[in-house]
Amino acid sequence: MKFCFSLARVLKIKGIWEEQAKLKLAAAVITREQEEKLFAEKVTVRNQAFFRLNEAGLKRGQTIAQQYMLANWAKQDCQQQAVRVKEAHRNFSRAQQDFLQRRADRQVLTKLEQKKWAEYIQEKERKDRVQLDEVASLAYLKRQGGA
Repeated sequence: MKFCFSLARVLKIKGIWEEQAKLKLAAAVITREQEEKLFAEKVTVRNQAFFRLNEAGLKRGQTIAQQYMLANWAKQDCQQQAVRVKEAHRNFSRAQQDFLQRRADRQVLTKLEQKKWAEYIQEKERKDRVQLDEVASLAYLKRQGGA
């Protein structure tokens, strides 16, 4: 008697899908962290540009105009980066949900496989007991007949 789980191939495929989802999740985490870091850097540049614009002292009109343009560009760049950060968060959330769903699917099949394995072991032990009982009965009958 050999253990054969009929859904073994399905379980193996679910495991592969789970690993793929885990890799996508890791990539989404890295992307999200990179976008957040870039966003923090751009906010720093924006703040520095506004600080230079608002510095005390007399400045020429051209310098003020340049600083204003830099500050305005930094502001727009920060807004665009904030959108990219939100998109990275959405991608991360999707990848996380996909991973969790695939892990749940695999876990269901794994539990089913464990249950079938336990049933197989019980059936094997029952058959072994039946065989041992038969051997013991034959040995008893031989002793009774030979005595």
